[in-house]
Amino acid sequence: MNSNFTKLLLVGMAAFLLAFPTSALFGQIPNDSPFPVDVIVEGPGGFARQYDYVSISDSDTWGVQPLSQTVSGELIWVDDDDIAGDGLDSLGCDTSSMADYTGKIALVRRGVCFFSDKIYYAQNAGAIGVIVVNNGGAATGGMAAGDDKGLAVTIPAVFIETADAAQFVPKVDAGETIIATFQVRSFFGDLGPYAYGTPKDQVVPLDKIQVDLLNINDSLPVLNISAKVEIVEPDGNIVTLNASKDTILPASVATIEFDDYLPEKAGAYQMVFTNSLTGDTLARAFEITDYTFQMDNGAICTWPTDCWISTTDEDFVTNFLVYDFGNVYYTGANEGTVTHFSFSLGNPDSLYTGDPLSDVFTLTLFDADPDGDGVVGAETTYDNFTPIGFQSYVLTGEEGPYEVLTMELENPIILPANGIYLLMVQYNGVNSALGIPPWPTYSGTASYAGFEEVVFTDALNMDGFGGNYNLVVRMHMDGFTPVSVKPRPPLDRYKVALMPNPAGDYLNVRLSLDEVADKAEMIITSTSGKVMMRQSVQNVQEGVFTFDTSKLPAGHYYLAVNTPEGFRAEKFVVLK
Repeated sequence: MNSNFTKLLLVGMAAFLLAFPTSALFGQIPNDSPFPVDVIVEGPGGFARQYDYVSISDSDTWGVQPLSQTVSGELIWVDDDDIAGDGLDSLGCDTSSMADYTGKIALVRRGVCFFSDKIYYAQNAGAIGVIVVNNGGAATGGMAAGDDKGLAVTIPAVFIETADAAQFVPKVDAGETIIATFQVRSFFGDLGPYAYGTPKDQVVPLDKIQVDLLNINDSLPVLNISAKVEIVEPDGNIVTLNASKDTILPASVATIEFDDYLPEKAGAYQMVFTNSLTGDTLARAFEITDYTFQMDNGAICTWPTDCWISTTDEDFVTNFLVYDFGNVYYTGANEGTVTHFSFSLGNPDSLYTGDPLSDVFTLTLFDADPDGDGVVGAETTYDNFTPIGFQSYVLTGEEGPYEVLTMELENPIILPANGIYLLMVQYNGVNSALGIPPWPTYSGTASYAGFEEVVFTDALNMDGFGGNYNLVVRMHMDGFTPVSVKPRPPLDRYKVALMPNPAGDYLNVRLSLDEVADKAEMIITSTSGKVMMRQSVQNVQEGVFTFDTSKLPAGHYYLAVNTPEGFRAEKFVVLK
């Protein structure tokens, strides 16, 4: 993916955990480590703070030594004779005065010089790891190497925001012995369900239950390893699945696969993974709901906590002000009917303009497997997906950050059984000209057996942001009753008619309003949200208006109409 992401993900972010006591650490190097790492900060009195860290691949700018063994040492500020002149000797940009940090984890402030300089100098002074602390500046993710020194870096390093650093920095400043550890996680990669929530009539067999186990010994194999997953059902019954591996080679990861499991009871489930090699335990949850498909776990944060992720403003503008995000859902053996969509934003107040054509979000449901072979590839466009339904949501200005916005479909969607469907929230910022992308809200970072989040910026990316962000983009089946619905009153169906549909070289739009409108606007967009053409007419009550569609490629399009009597979006097809 070409775009950079801000706030929770910029350069090189690979994982993020919100649940206390774990938080995010933006790991950069060693960049070719295939193993997840926990960064743990511990001190006297039982103090412990754990951060999730996964290194990334960036061998063009950073060194290439994999982190395959745990690294631990006392956390100590670097001393560089206050070259910034602010009374703090901790920037790590001056090697001439840097002390001997052999066996230590160096604590360094962000600023003045490149990340790569700080880590390189600390490494040369004997440090076995580095924690870079934000100094109150703008948030960032992974640490970009600013010069060739990054290629010589082989020790692990992470960047941490000011608020998280406040958990342990005062203890270091007070002279307490604080130990920091980059701990290689030997047991990881647990998979089970296809989504956090699946409706009871759409239960999907869990046919990809697995977990990864690392042999951290770099010279000897381990033999006859067993693993177990206990599934605690809603009524308390426990189903146990066992699996084994004959051999795990030195410094290698083995994937242990379990038998299939079909969750048949509505309610909450727990999956607990254990193994015979380590004392590690992995736990995850999922639900069989009454009516809702969801990837998020429902624990949506509240303002001003940050649990959103987005492209940068610069990339949003570069990518033609288009930004889509959503989730993939798998249906079970029963046909179903979709009646509602839901999504959530972290910045609705920043996006609201009062112009419905600018404030509109289009939620489109695609059949992601129209040939029915059960395979969805790494698509880069929507071309191989079939749009089967949509619903528009227009901001009212009353939406709060992280509020779940639910809308009822004017045309419920019938879903065939055993399908794969992509629900995308599509936003085009051309009309508003704000240059601000939407901030999709997420809750949880669990991996699932299918796809996690999907995004469209410069292209469709089925791997999303690269951090398993469980976006709040939900699909509800027949029987669902929303807690609250805030739809903008639509323009009555009979007031807009499209002729012909399918269209060829032209499309006629007939308006039939109750009263004369000072202004009516019509805009045609592609299913990806790109504005194709528009018309604005004045002093209109009834009339037929023609669009020349002869140069539009064959495919599906939307026509949005905004009048003083309401807003409406209609789907049409162009055939050649």
